Amino acid sequence: MKKIIILILTIFVFNSFNLFAEIIIHGKVLSSTNQPLKRADVWVKNSNRSSDIFFQTQCEKDGSFKIILPNNFNSVVLAFSAVDHLATTFDVLVSPNSIYEINATINPYHLRDDCDTVFVVGDFNNFDFTCGIIPMNKNENGIYSVKIQGKNDTLAYQILVKESSAPQRIINGENSIFFTPDRDSDYISYLVNETKEFEIFFDRNKFRNKYPEPKLTSNSPAFNEYQNAKKIAGKIYLENILDINAHYEILMVKEDIESWNRIVDSIKQASSEKVVAAFYNVQHKESKIILAQNYIEIFQHFNKIPQDISFVNSDIVNFWLDSIDINSNFWYRNSGFYFWACLLSGESYAGGLRLENFLEAHKKTDATAGLYQKIIYYAMGSKKDTITAKKYFARMKEEFPEHIATIATDNSYNFSGTKKIVVGKIIPDFELDNLELENGTISMQSLRGKYVLLHIWGTWCAPCIENLSNLVDAFERLSHRNFTIYSIAFDQKNNVIKFRENNKMPWLHSALRRPSLDNETMQLLEIRGVPTIILVSPEGEILWVSIGTGAGLTETIEKFLQP
Repeated sequence: MKKIIILILTIFVFNSFNLFAEIIIHGKVLSSTNQPLKRADVWVKNSNRSSDIFFQTQCEKDGSFKIILPNNFNSVVLAFSAVDHLATTFDVLVSPNSIYEINATINPYHLRDDCDTVFVVGDFNNFDFTCGIIPMNKNENGIYSVKIQGKNDTLAYQILVKESSAPQRIINGENSIFFTPDRDSDYISYLVNETKEFEIFFDRNKFRNKYPEPKLTSNSPAFNEYQNAKKIAGKIYLENILDINAHYEILMVKEDIESWNRIVDSIKQASSEKVVAAFYNVQHKESKIILAQNYIEIFQHFNKIPQDISFVNSDIVNFWLDSIDINSNFWYRNSGFYFWACLLSGESYAGGLRLENFLEAHKKTDATAGLYQKIIYYAMGSKKDTITAKKYFARMKEEFPEHIATIATDNSYNFSGTKKIVVGKIIPDFELDNLELENGTISMQSLRGKYVLLHIWGTWCAPCIENLSNLVDAFERLSHRNFTIYSIAFDQKNNVIKFRENNKMPWLHSALRRPSLDNETMQLLEIRGVPTIILVSPEGEILWVSIGTGAGLTETIEKFLQP
């Protein structure tokens, strides 16, 4: 009898343990209007990238949902979406063997007053979001409509609203029969008609109301404290950046690097002391982790830590390093912070025990590729240690021969010795059609005598579009100094022409006849991503190569121009 009782108790304890051997998140998705949702979904991602979707579930009619995650899935991006509502994402840190009740309130779309154009795309044009979009007609009541001849009795479509001060956003069709989720928390609308003739309506007036900020609520004290700790961390970090940027002219104008480093280090120390106070004022592990990460993030700003780290609170740094299992998905997005934390703890960047353990635990993953890159960039940039950098690049090349981080690292330092697009070499000549002149061409030889900024981009590339104003600024401020821009679109010719109808780009343009990475020109220029910029001297010498066209572009170019 005793054996039977022990067996029953063992089974009960084992099953009870299994109930909590995972991370469970449940709750409801609600509209800030308190109206029932046509359809709502919850998406679990490793990051904010649309391709990183780990799990997706449709909510019940009342908005309720339940998600079960493995215990090593401690850092997630929760995206809450609903038809006619703007998808909202939240970074969430959760602990193993825990249950969380989380309710999300999201807002209906709000369109600005500068909404000027409405388009429709669908299966009738293969969802071509570049040159295949069809404009909708607006009547006197502000309602848009368009008639579409479908391919069969079911029409799949999406409505795109373009605002002059914002990118296009997808709105769901009002007269739709049903909806299915698209990637990255969007929806596709459907109509059904046996005649294959459809009329789509969109009422702009329904999207004028403004709503309070979307929010997460929970009955968990630990989760609520974590949310508040995130706000505190974000506020301190923003103040730190603003304070540093206020002194940026010391570096950019006076070029006093020594004073700049001293000021930045003192600002970082002051900001870190605020984080220390907040860290010791919270109770729960998740809150301490996010504040400890903020502590490390402040120190690594500008990809460098203070020269004197004697004032660094090693207890906080070591707590962050030791509190999360080395196999957790938390490190997928935080391998860079792990590197800086190891340095702040006093560990060597070359062969340190923690770093080597990390590289072994995350072999063949993006986290390891990112960590290799950090080590190499630090060795080359801060330590001028070519021997260590080459050693780690050899390991990186063997483990990740085709990874974008490996390619970018080799592009930066030419460890393989095969690159031709490097500073000091002559730009190879090539010839492309001139989009401004029918039957005209542009070659690098024809541009000799001017400083030329080669700009490789695409109309489909969000970073290219977001930073377009930096190029415009550079052209307007420097074109009188024997300087021009030559944009080569990794795109179709028609896409570029249509894009430029509404966007100011008053310089030279070409488009690749066959836009693919194995295109002859892309191979010649060794392009592995966009936007890429290459600054060329009047003699054809490569002066600067960079991926990205961010802030400070004009000032950087100006340093290379002769007075």
